Amino acid sequence: MYIFMVFCESSAHDVLFGIMKLKKLELFGFKSFAEKTEILFEDGITVIVGPNGCGKSNVIDAVKWVLGEQSAKSLRGNEMADVIFNGTDKRPSLGYAEVSLTIQNNKGLLPLEYTEVCITRRLYTSGESEYLVNKQASRLKDIRELFLDTGFSTNAYSVIEQGNVEALLQADSHERRFLFEEAAGISKFKARKKSALSKLEHVEQNLLRVGDIIEELQKQLRSVKIQASRARKYQEYIEHLKKLKVGLSLRNYRELKGKKVFVSEQIGQVEEQNKKTAEYINELEIQIHEIEDAIEQLAQQLSQMQTDMMNLESQISKNQDKVKYDHERIKELDTQREKYSEQQKSLENKVSETNNKVTETKTLLTALEQEISRLVEVQKIKETEQKQVVFECDMLYQGIEEKKSEVISILQKESSLQNEIGSLSTENDALKSRKIRLAKRQEEIQTFVETLISKHHETTNEKNALTDEFNSLDQKLSTSKGRIQELVSIIRSLDEQINQQKQLQSSKTSRYEVLMDYEMRSEGVGAGAMAILEEAKKNDASVKGIKGMIADLLKVDLPYALAIETVLGERVQGIVTETTDNAVQALTFLQKNQKGHAIFFPLDRISGHATVPEEILQKPDVVGIASKLINSTEEVCKVIGGFLNNTVVVKNLSAALSLNGHSRTVRCVTLDGDLLEPEGTLSGGKRQGQVGIISRKSELKKIEEELTQIKQTLEKLENDKRILIDELTGLEVETAQLAKRIDHVNIQRISKDNELTQNERKREELVAEKKINENESEEIQVELEKACEREKVLQDELRNLGEQHRQLEQQVEESSMLVKEKEQLKKNVQDEITALKVSLAQRQEKSDGLNSAQNKLHVELREMQAQIQYIINESQNCLQKKQKAEAEIKQLEILISEFQAKKVALEETITSLQAEREELDLKVMELNTSLEEKRADLKQTEQQQQELKLKENEYQIRILNLEERTKEEYQLDLANLDATTGEISLELMTATQTETTDAATPPIDFWESVSKEIEEYQGKVERLGNVNLEAIKEQDELEIRETFLVNQRDDLEKSKDALQNLIQKINHTSRELFEKTFNDIRQNFQAMFRKLFGGGKADLILEENVDMLEAGIEIVAQPPNKELRSITLLSGGEKVMTTVALLFAVFQSKPSPFCILDEVDAALDESNINRFTHILKEFTSDTQFLVITHNKVTMSVANVLYGITMQEPGVSKRVAVKFEDIERKVA
Repeated sequence: MYIFMVFCESSAHDVLFGIMKLKKLELFGFKSFAEKTEILFEDGITVIVGPNGCGKSNVIDAVKWVLGEQSAKSLRGNEMADVIFNGTDKRPSLGYAEVSLTIQNNKGLLPLEYTEVCITRRLYTSGESEYLVNKQASRLKDIRELFLDTGFSTNAYSVIEQGNVEALLQADSHERRFLFEEAAGISKFKARKKSALSKLEHVEQNLLRVGDIIEELQKQLRSVKIQASRARKYQEYIEHLKKLKVGLSLRNYRELKGKKVFVSEQIGQVEEQNKKTAEYINELEIQIHEIEDAIEQLAQQLSQMQTDMMNLESQISKNQDKVKYDHERIKELDTQREKYSEQQKSLENKVSETNNKVTETKTLLTALEQEISRLVEVQKIKETEQKQVVFECDMLYQGIEEKKSEVISILQKESSLQNEIGSLSTENDALKSRKIRLAKRQEEIQTFVETLISKHHETTNEKNALTDEFNSLDQKLSTSKGRIQELVSIIRSLDEQINQQKQLQSSKTSRYEVLMDYEMRSEGVGAGAMAILEEAKKNDASVKGIKGMIADLLKVDLPYALAIETVLGERVQGIVTETTDNAVQALTFLQKNQKGHAIFFPLDRISGHATVPEEILQKPDVVGIASKLINSTEEVCKVIGGFLNNTVVVKNLSAALSLNGHSRTVRCVTLDGDLLEPEGTLSGGKRQGQVGIISRKSELKKIEEELTQIKQTLEKLENDKRILIDELTGLEVETAQLAKRIDHVNIQRISKDNELTQNERKREELVAEKKINENESEEIQVELEKACEREKVLQDELRNLGEQHRQLEQQVEESSMLVKEKEQLKKNVQDEITALKVSLAQRQEKSDGLNSAQNKLHVELREMQAQIQYIINESQNCLQKKQKAEAEIKQLEILISEFQAKKVALEETITSLQAEREELDLKVMELNTSLEEKRADLKQTEQQQQELKLKENEYQIRILNLEERTKEEYQLDLANLDATTGEISLELMTATQTETTDAATPPIDFWESVSKEIEEYQGKVERLGNVNLEAIKEQDELEIRETFLVNQRDDLEKSKDALQNLIQKINHTSRELFEKTFNDIRQNFQAMFRKLFGGGKADLILEENVDMLEAGIEIVAQPPNKELRSITLLSGGEKVMTTVALLFAVFQSKPSPFCILDEVDAALDESNINRFTHILKEFTSDTQFLVITHNKVTMSVANVLYGITMQEPGVSKRVAVKFEDIERKVA
């Protein structure tokens, strides 16, 4: 446990803060705080002390972490999961870490309605985390914004950790601004400005993109409008065609429907005739069925009678057999009765003999029972005498046995003593042998320990070598990883450049394709010029001497294309011919074929024109003569020189007006296409429509050059990327090998650590064993001495037992002689009793034999009497059976006579039924003949009906085909149309046709005119050619999209203006706040520096000639009796004191409710520490301080002192002491 001293302060701090302040910090599972730990913050100064490594700084890390710190490195870890308690040898690791910070918000400094705000953060081992504000789920962004500009957050000036003092001093002038911006409260303005600038950039990009889209959309809309007009005309023709064709189809439908109705009527008539024939056939079939049923019934009756006949014959035969059997049975019964009579007589004789034997046996049994009774009385007397002798023997034996038991007991004791003496002797030998072995083992242990010590030194050297190799490899791995990160960053940058180039390439290619499409379709070229150029390309062309169109013969750089195009006007489409005759021939061709209008420039009629004076070309903003800005052949240059030589291209309209004022003979055209004629006529403005022909060609050429350049750039970037990727791949392989080698070395190092641990453990075990062996040798010697003393005592006891043994043996011998005499008497009595028992047994056996014979005779007598009774019963049964058989014979003879009579009657009935059946068979044959004739007639009419149905189906199929074709082509149902439409001719009647009076059959001339009109409209549709029907819908969509995009552009321009105004306001407010705060901190710093150093001077200098919001801040200091110098040249203590002065100056300017100082006083000497603590106490009225320190002077100013200890390795615990409580106890 860490022991610390508590210094008392004479007066306690009792001032309650009226602003926001820390109330408590709760930790669970955070770093070394495995158990739930609560740290209460009192007003004033709270000090945390403890030994190095006990977890003091983990408290600061917990505060930073709960406020949203995202850098694991800032929390002294490799990854965020390191903040979760990782377990110790005695404790398992935990599944999550949780920290809660409770803040009092009495005056609502935090923008929440609660007087207490509890911020909680949890992190689980799975990587999930959550933030809570008063137990309600929240976001990290919300928590950061909550503490923005309060001076208290993860990176605020109120949290000063170990090393932060040095970092603040070594920071450059721009990095140092963060402290001042946080104090000035402009951090939130910077965040808003950054967000606004980002939004402004997006808005400007969107404006450019929307502008390009609107321009392309308007071009596309003009083309689509023409296509939509053709599509509407096409739809008009198609609709009229549909009306005509549907009318014609409806007329055909009605004709087919009428024919189908006529055929259906004929089918009905034939079906009626067939129905009558079928009814007659059914009647015949019914008659035939009835007769066949009668025949069937007769056949069944015949079959039944024949069956009855067979049954009668079977019954007669069966009864005759039964009579015969009964006669034989009577004979057998008579023979059986005679046998039973003879057996009865024989048994009665045997019964008489058996009764005589029973009487003789009873007499012998009576004599034997009297002899047995006499012998039993004699036996009882002898047995009484025997019992007396046996009792006396038993008493003698009992005495002998008691003495023998004593002898045995003495022998057992003697044996036990001898065994114990032998065991003691054996044990002595074993102890001596064991003592020798222990001595030998001690020598072996000593040798083995020396070997282990030698091995320990070797393993330690090997482990050190592996550690050096591991450090070297780890350094190489870090270098490789650094280079990999650098390469990945460069490759990402190249990828961004490649994507930008590809996007640019895609944009240019899209534009090129649009322009190329216009060029291929000769968009903007008049019909006359197009007709002449197409005719000139033919082999048998009717026009000759065509050189080409002016626009195709010129090459103009893109910047001048619009100006040249404006000057040339319609002449851009002019056709250059070799001679005037060629031009006249071409005009004749246009007039003859009505191909439109064209301008011609014959080369034989071209003459020179005036040029522009040289002094005009020297005027400012003059680009040059228009004819000099084109590239073409000499002939073409002469042609266009006539109307370009007196035209000057200038940069803007102001220059044109200026030139026109000096010379009225020169035409002026601006690069934007504004034209000023010599007489003062001015034309210009933004042109609507397609790009001009010359501009289009110039732009196509420029885009081709740009695409070539982009392609080269892309190839270079891709090549650079491939080289970097190859290098990256090599480095990754090398890094993997290094990591693998590091793992291998680390495993070997761990193995050596394990060997060293095992070596030390083995040595400890051997030393312990050696000590145990020494103790055991001493114990063996003591046991040997005890065994010798015990052996002497046992020998004395053994001699006493031998004397007692001899006396008892003599007494046993005397008792044995007396027992022998009694045994002889006992034997004689026993012999007499045995003889009596033998005699008694013989007589008893004879008596048993007589009883058994008597019982056997009685059994035989009963059996014979039973057999006699059985024979009498059986004889009676035989007589009864004979009488029954005779009666049955009489009944059967009567029954046979009845069956014979029935048989004769059945034969007569069968003969009658057979005759009736033959008559019915003849009648059936006649009816079948008539039925076949009617069926032949029915088949003929059915064939006729089938032909009519085929015709009906044909008409039905034609009607269905017509309906399907109409439905497929026009989505109309002819059946519904037929029901809702009246006279077709009235619907389709043209202006030149008159209404017909016959509604059912319109005149043939009318339908011929309809067919001709259909052919006429089909020709119109074909002449329209390919039509884009989607153009109408596309036009509507494009117009809607154009309106939407224009509105969007207006909204973006408004957003752009609003964002620019917001940025200006933010900059203005930030400058005012920063300037005021900087001046306040500067004054406070100068005063605080003098106070802490007891003199001297210091200053804060803002970088000049730079925007205040971007200017760096320099710190200069001059301690007493020293020169003014940069703080980097000061000593360690002076640097710390200067930084403390700056921090306290910031606190004076904008007090923070809390301040955390982590061993800031470590570099201060005794005099400086007293000044430091004095200033610290002055600030406690507005600020709570949480100080981690090892300095006793700092501890002495604490209001509450917490000690952090590690009673259990790896687990931090707190011990709290309140100075106020101690003072009260002391008082």
